[in-house]
Amino acid sequence: MDLMPSAYALNLIEVARQRGIDLLEAAGLSLSELEADVYIPLPVYLRVVNSFDRLSPDDAWAFDFGQRLGINAHGALGLAAVSASTVGAGMISLCRYLRTRTCSLDATTILSGEDLIGEFIHNAELGRQLPHACETVAMIVQNFLTATTGRVSLPLRWRFPYPMPAHAHRYTDFLWGKVEFGATTMQVVLPGALVQLSSLLKDQALSAAAERKCAELLQTLYANPDVEAVRAVLNKAYGSRVRESRPTTRIPTAPEVALSLHISTRTLMRRLHVADSSLKLIKDQLATSYLQEMLSVGQYSASEMGQRLGYDNPGNFTRACRRMLGDSPQALLRAARHRFH
Repeated sequence: MDLMPSAYALNLIEVARQRGIDLLEAAGLSLSELEADVYIPLPVYLRVVNSFDRLSPDDAWAFDFGQRLGINAHGALGLAAVSASTVGAGMISLCRYLRTRTCSLDATTILSGEDLIGEFIHNAELGRQLPHACETVAMIVQNFLTATTGRVSLPLRWRFPYPMPAHAHRYTDFLWGKVEFGATTMQVVLPGALVQLSSLLKDQALSAAAERKCAELLQTLYANPDVEAVRAVLNKAYGSRVRESRPTTRIPTAPEVALSLHISTRTLMRRLHVADSSLKLIKDQLATSYLQEMLSVGQYSASEMGQRLGYDNPGNFTRACRRMLGDSPQALLRAARHRFH
């Protein structure tokens, strides 16, 4: 299941409290539920976000929230990023280990001449919360740049994967540089001179220790590399299919997954068996995660959710829902509407 740090939800609850909003009551959650573990399921985090969005009069609240998440709020990830030798090296660490803080966001860096592009891909169905998620990520990146350069303005270029929102005029109130909408992915472009700049907080020993901790966290969250490789292939297909207006992407079969990994089907099955896993189990885990996210968004009928998860037969989808979440699609929808709306 996709996870988020519980600290992020607790921070948002505190922001709401300062504005006179009881977010725990609005989201139907208790403080003990959120403080029980370092991570919480993404659907639970979205309950908090959806409730705040519904009650906040400010469309640009996610910028303010992201700005409040100082670099220390991100644990070993934040330390690895700010203590790297250069701003460019820190950006690479930030993207490489971002999944230690959220399993629903993939990030990578791309060299374009002397410039460095940070690319962020939300692989979960966020619906109307996609702009707010991107706005929060943008402020986290800017917090990193402020910490490593000491500057409060830089010639950046931002690209966002959605049409111009109603509060687009607020973007330049928070973000440095130029802003574009309608891109295929979220990107920030760092100019070459900034990439090569030494970090004000560079510390070789701290950087090495923080990166080791990040690597350990990744190993804990994605314990088996064979399982994670299969999960990545399937997750790409599920993510594409859920986002498509008319789902056409196929959910890969065992031979197709094996082909993507350049191994035989027999080798694939053997490796998963050794890891106490199976293709069906991984598919169920991903389908459960995406189903819970679609339920929390509240924009899909039972048949639409089934189609997006690759179930052409309504009966098969109903049986899968009972197996994965213990109830029929219709009952799950009714419960979700009661919780989230």
